[in-house]
Amino acid sequence: MPSTTAPAALLTLYDREIRRDARPEGPDDVVERVGRVVRRTAPAHGWNGVVWSDFASGEEADEAIADQIAHYTSLGLAFEWKLYAHDEPADLGSRLLAHGFTPEPDETLMAAEADALALTTTVPDGIRVVPVTDEAGVDQVAAVHERAFGDDASRLRRRLLDTLTTTPDTVAAVLALAGDVPVSAARMELSPGTSFAGLWGGGTVPEWRGRGIYRALVTHRARIAAASGCRVLHVDAGPQSRPILQRLGFTPLTVTTPYVYEPARSAHLEAHESRPPTAHENGGRPTRPDNHRSRTGPSPAPQRFSLARSRAATPTAARAIWISHSTQSTPLVSATPRADARAEPMRAAAMPTRIVHRMPMCWRPGTTRRPRTPITMPMTRALMMPSISMSPLPFLR
Repeated sequence: MPSTTAPAALLTLYDREIRRDARPEGPDDVVERVGRVVRRTAPAHGWNGVVWSDFASGEEADEAIADQIAHYTSLGLAFEWKLYAHDEPADLGSRLLAHGFTPEPDETLMAAEADALALTTTVPDGIRVVPVTDEAGVDQVAAVHERAFGDDASRLRRRLLDTLTTTPDTVAAVLALAGDVPVSAARMELSPGTSFAGLWGGGTVPEWRGRGIYRALVTHRARIAAASGCRVLHVDAGPQSRPILQRLGFTPLTVTTPYVYEPARSAHLEAHESRPPTAHENGGRPTRPDNHRSRTGPSPAPQRFSLARSRAATPTAARAIWISHSTQSTPLVSATPRADARAEPMRAAAMPTRIVHRMPMCWRPGTTRRPRTPITMPMTRALMMPSISMSPLPFLR
């Protein structure tokens, strides 16, 4: 049966009920409207982010973006700005990028009226669908999620378990089992007081794809929604699920892009952007940042590494001088004789700060113990690594 509501009308209804008039999803979930922004604040394992905004100008958007960054950063939380293609201003995505957000892959917001869906799909042979009601079932959902999507499901596990414990009538999680082996999982989140229910987390392990299991779980949840009096189903669809959902009767409404802000990462990017030119950028003259503060007080007077001084010294002395000037404090490692010690500072100075910062924690030469004192400069971390670590590695790209 075709949908009786036009896509534009469904999108307007979605914007009003799910975004602008968003409701808390649990006892620890707080929804606030601050100016022209609606944001959701939850514990670290919950979903934190902006669900709706409506700005009159770019300047107003910039001010609101800074306010949300300050809010979540003060709580030590990463958060997401859920941007939709029809949100204003039109360059809101570019403004989020300028403030340090990272875009994730686009998704298509799709919706369908529950009574208009083709719900004749049957469960494939050898598969049975069971509800998830306890911790053991949640563990299986998390395990399927990690195999299907390749990411960590610890936050999903805790969030789903919390919901099943506190508000079980707002979620319906299901597992598809081949014998006793979970091969697919999905959930549906009901929004009491609205016309909508959301389909989330539908994923099938690689070796069981292409057999109609995902489609069966969609129709299974749609039947639950219809029995619960839910009028409209919505889903953020990726490229693989979109054609399946369209065949079932879902209609594309708009495109949504999650923009993620991680306080620690964004702070590091700002430090990288404000760094002085590298030796290569500075015509071969080694430079170092002068704006880094020590852990115990303000920055001392600017110090610069002297190339002439290093050439006049022994390799061991050159290494000690560079480390001392890099940390602006007592070196964290003892000087060790190395034939390439004079070249090593130049190599480290030319390395991008982003790559150096992501190197694993280093250790004192000749021991297996990690240094007790935090390293204050990214370049020092590079210097403390074996020389082979100075080459680009796949995991640092």
